Amino acid sequence: MTDRTEKPTEELGRVDEAFAMLLEAAKTMTEEQARGPSRLPGWTRRHVLTHIARSGEGDARNVEGALRDEVTDKYPGGNEQRAHDIEAGAGRTIGELVMDVVETQSRLTTAWAAMPDDAWGRQGRYPMGIRSIAEGVRGRRREILVHLIDLDIGVHPRDLPAEYRAADAEFLREMRKADTWPDAEWNEAGPAEPHQGTPADVVRAFGMMSGGPVVLALLANASVRRTLRSLVRLRRPPKLALLGAAATAAYFGVVRPWSRRWGATDAELAKPLPGDELVEDPGISMTRAVTIDAPVESVWPWLAQIGQDRGGFYSYASLENLAGCDMHNAERVHPEWQHREVGETVLLHPATGLKLARFEPNRVLAFEGGWYFVVEPIDKDRTRLYARSRVTKGLPSVAYALFIELPHFVMERKMLRGIKQRAEASRRG
Repeated sequence: MTDRTEKPTEELGRVDEAFAMLLEAAKTMTEEQARGPSRLPGWTRRHVLTHIARSGEGDARNVEGALRDEVTDKYPGGNEQRAHDIEAGAGRTIGELVMDVVETQSRLTTAWAAMPDDAWGRQGRYPMGIRSIAEGVRGRRREILVHLIDLDIGVHPRDLPAEYRAADAEFLREMRKADTWPDAEWNEAGPAEPHQGTPADVVRAFGMMSGGPVVLALLANASVRRTLRSLVRLRRPPKLALLGAAATAAYFGVVRPWSRRWGATDAELAKPLPGDELVEDPGISMTRAVTIDAPVESVWPWLAQIGQDRGGFYSYASLENLAGCDMHNAERVHPEWQHREVGETVLLHPATGLKLARFEPNRVLAFEGGWYFVVEPIDKDRTRLYARSRVTKGLPSVAYALFIELPHFVMERKMLRGIKQRAEASRRG
């Protein structure tokens, strides 16, 4: 397959310049410095260098595939394999790391040199979706320059080429905030103080969430009682009471059953899913589902980074923020937000969150208490995303039905659609 995409000659030269900057800085690094922390949370400088090498290897794989007119994966094993390879390679000496970076860049440069001039529109599957090989060249330059700063070895954001800082300003502002690049010009004011929620904030948030359902329940109860009282007395019920009673019947007879299984088939309602063990005998069980035209490896990163202090929940942020959530929905996959530990709290609000019960990449993200998400491949290009909630019998189910069920449905439906839209858009490029 070919198109009119031109050979990115100028950008190829800029990659060479960026790599020269990286190599010059890396060669001066001592073993002690290599073991030290980078700017990226949880990563040493050895992790960053390993990532640069593995990313270059993946880019070379995509270009070599394009030379065969095939669309290949930058990371065939997905994010899980990528993370494993970085961790496995981060224990090497600085000499071994630099040699790895040089060898993978040489492999990539050789593959680029073999590309016919009319083949730069051929594509590869990158973490952000399907991209042309020409776009991959620009991505490689970004990878080198950004991680050169992340190494934190004396090269600062102001040392980046002015042309690059201007061209990639939106990406840099979103991906490198004051917590990692406090010396960047767009972060000169320093990191913003995070909003620390208080118990009063939690009460406010719960009131915002449950207030609507409570009011509706009271109105429904009043309407039904007024209608029944009129009928018993052989009187015509007031129109508003009759309308309220009809709406209540419609909700319980049609809307509520539909909302509890939105998008799911009969078979999927009964289908065992990982996470079911969290509440084995539920009083309430709901399964919602959506089909996403993207592989599991393109869907999972969006799910993995959910959280008030990370990627948000891809739902109605304006409504969440009325409850004081300070929610911001990510429009990109953030590599630094792709890992969680079981037992870690995922924030729903600055003052509260849910603890993770399971976090298995490309499979399941589950919270204690019985709310969980499962991804399953339909085929190599499509994914089924499930959201299931199971609530313990008795008072918890009564409280959930009264205070939480309706707003949960509204927000979760938007969330599933938000993940679908982002995953499909990133794959299309």
